Amino acid sequence: MYIIISDDLTGAAGISGMISKYTRCLTVDHEHVLKDRTFFAIKDLCLVINTNSRNDSCSESQNKIIQLLNNIKGDFFFKRIDSFMRGNLECEILPFIAKGYKVILTDTIPEYNRFTDEGYTVYKDKKINITEKFNKIKPSIVKNIREIEKNQNQIYIINSHSYADLREIAKFSIEKGYLLADPGPAIAQVFSMLFKNTNTLKRSFNVGKIIFIVGSNEFLTKKQINYASSFGIPVFHISEYDAESIFDTVIIYFDYLKERYLVKRLLGHLADYDAIVLSGGDTAQFVLFLSGVLYLEAIGELSPLIGISIAKGGILDGKIIITKGGSIGNEGTYLEIIKKLLNSSF
Repeated sequence: MYIIISDDLTGAAGISGMISKYTRCLTVDHEHVLKDRTFFAIKDLCLVINTNSRNDSCSESQNKIIQLLNNIKGDFFFKRIDSFMRGNLECEILPFIAKGYKVILTDTIPEYNRFTDEGYTVYKDKKINITEKFNKIKPSIVKNIREIEKNQNQIYIINSHSYADLREIAKFSIEKGYLLADPGPAIAQVFSMLFKNTNTLKRSFNVGKIIFIVGSNEFLTKKQINYASSFGIPVFHISEYDAESIFDTVIIYFDYLKERYLVKRLLGHLADYDAIVLSGGDTAQFVLFLSGVLYLEAIGELSPLIGISIAKGGILDGKIIITKGGSIGNEGTYLEIIKKLLNSSF
């Protein structure tokens, strides 16, 4: 059993998509996994547990991790972190350290030109100081694996720029038993080493109708919507959308914090679509909760951290679910998602 703990749903489903290339991977809410122990009987299963704690207080998020660590067992544990360092990073790592883990943290996604250097996440013209996310413990900033072995600390922020770097970090974490914390690519490298043969199961789907439900207000999300609209994709604010109308592809947007109550009017019509794209972690969590979905089974990724899954349970059972963080991708990502879904074999 391989356990990855994530603080939001889009990140959890995104890393599940990465891992599904190597072994079966499910994304499950933390409350459900504590109630349903049948998951733990599945051989070589990767279980990505969503604590939905991105917006929790430090103590709330920490208690969720403690509860999981005290009640579930796994051969390997990993911590999925937000690539923009949102959430309660230190609070969610401290319970692992209390259990005796030493932690290696890196924040690199080569496809998005995001890398880790001297304690900073570097992305385009932005630099995020990772050490500022820690108050109770002081991480060591290291250039490479050799510096970890010379150092005596509980947490290390390590430089990485490429997949070669991530493979080296992954190999070290396996050999030395360190907890690896990253957005997904480094953890995926661990699975590529543990499972030498890739998961060759391919599934084909006939995707004809696609609906995007977008509750993210990220600047990039707005650019993605406008770009798709410029290519003729219908776009509606949720209050203006006629739920009785069925489109080949449609984008529905809203402000999650102010207008999420309007999502309920869409629920009875989502089953008319073959694929449902959910943009924004809170949005994805809310829609799947209202739909009664119990968990997601990953079948691949459309791009790094844009996971594709099959819904299990509820009114969307068997439907294709794509999850995307609001800050993930580029201007043309929505069009890329549509193109890949219409040529779907995963």
